[in-house]
Amino acid sequence: MIPPERVFTIKHENRIGSTGKRVTVTRPWVSDHEFMYPCGGKLFVLDRATGKERPKCRLSRLIARTAADAFWLEVAPGGKWAFWGFGTYLPTFASALNGSWLASWPRPWTCNHHLCADGRHWIEFLSERAEEVRIDSTALTTAFVHDVERLDRSVEHRELPRGLAPLEILCALSPHMVVAREPDEAIHEEPGRPYLTEDGTVLIARRSRIFHRATQTISAWDLDRPEPLSLHKVELPANVLRAAVSPDGTRIAWLTQRSADDEPGSLGAIWVSAMDGSGLRRIISTSMNIERHTLQWLPGGRSISFVVEGALYSVAAD
Repeated sequence: MIPPERVFTIKHENRIGSTGKRVTVTRPWVSDHEFMYPCGGKLFVLDRATGKERPKCRLSRLIARTAADAFWLEVAPGGKWAFWGFGTYLPTFASALNGSWLASWPRPWTCNHHLCADGRHWIEFLSERAEEVRIDSTALTTAFVHDVERLDRSVEHRELPRGLAPLEILCALSPHMVVAREPDEAIHEEPGRPYLTEDGTVLIARRSRIFHRATQTISAWDLDRPEPLSLHKVELPANVLRAAVSPDGTRIAWLTQRSADDEPGSLGAIWVSAMDGSGLRRIISTSMNIERHTLQWLPGGRSISFVVEGALYSVAAD
């Protein structure tokens, strides 16, 4: 196994602009050797091959003008534009990395989103409104496909196949094709405190316990067809904490809990397999506490990155 390479450690607070708004760059890779990070009130792109960094001043100013505090930012596949937002009820923005254009979209009542691998589209996946079903509903019903290159900001509306509704969407390979998995089991415990939303709705948050599985059900879907294009059951040696699909949709990286045959002191491992589970092999077994939601592929599909205590690491997948 090849040990992971420490790519970068953020030494400054992750803040943007004179007001010091916090930013979390959740998808930093511009290319296989370039990534974006905040430093000293600006965004920079660092070329790890040459060590040179380029400030993104216009983009930083755009974000500082539009951003609320504590927001997320993603670099789109292809590295041509950035995408940021703040949560429910607030707009979502996109801009070229050089700051030459800015677009915004209203944020729906509840949704999750995925940037398409084509580097041009992004998709909002909406669930049913809680007041129409039940408070803990997560069933996806609708997709809105956005094209960042369309000046009229027109939206393509799609009703999702029923079989896709209860699944966790892992990635969008194109505006009409996604990869999904059966979600982890959530056991809802006692209700939490009620809270008031901006539109005056009273909701009650539920506390949940999540149970991870070693057996994963992976499916590929064309959003225009009622049945999945492919369906595979993949057996992992330990419970899966996170799954990330490669940019070309042919492989999956798995972050698992510690298994019986891991090295002493290991907290878990990263594995790679084909979509159907074939060719499964362990890339690393690590004692580092990997932040599970940071597991992702580099744009070229040859390496995987993750974050441990503010440090960005990468490891070869081949």
